[in-house]
Amino acid sequence: MYFDDLTEYSYSQHHARPGLLNVGWLDVEHDFPTRVPSREFVESLWHFREWRIAMMRGYHSCESCDPESDDITIARFHGEEVRLGFAEIRVFSQTGEAFAAPDLIFHYVAVHHYAPPAQFVDAIVKGPKPGSAEYELLLDKFWKTKTDSTVEEVVEQARSGEPRNSVIWALQGLWWIPLTQRVIPAGHGRRA
Repeated sequence: MYFDDLTEYSYSQHHARPGLLNVGWLDVEHDFPTRVPSREFVESLWHFREWRIAMMRGYHSCESCDPESDDITIARFHGEEVRLGFAEIRVFSQTGEAFAAPDLIFHYVAVHHYAPPAQFVDAIVKGPKPGSAEYELLLDKFWKTKTDSTVEEVVEQARSGEPRNSVIWALQGLWWIPLTQRVIPAGHGRRA
């Protein structure tokens, strides 16, 4: 599914929030900017795959690799293999922007040299990292309820030190679950 970069997120109305911006929703029908990514960006982006949300029952394969294939896209990095194409990541900038990207963005960047917008790259490299208290607080504040607050208001509330509420994400259908990645045996990357 294609969406222009930096447009309002609308892929899943259940996961949409005011001010959430699309990045990396690519297909073969639309050209995308390219540039060889920095090692720092690729390393930082890799860590976001552990904190995927909005998981779907199906999957989407990389159309640039083989538009006719229904193979699951597998990312390989630092000796790990991870299945991609069935979830999204959330990225927060230091300036209050929030981005929604398919988890395939790692593959798009590492393999096809997709060049996301500069503010997204900056947020990946310099913004709150998955697993940090600030990142978890932003997710908590941003995802616990469907709100009309802007991303900037939510980020400011999260950074103001207000008490954190615990939330059971799966009960809301948000499926915000840090995933423990494991090596996928050879031959298991194909749809049965």
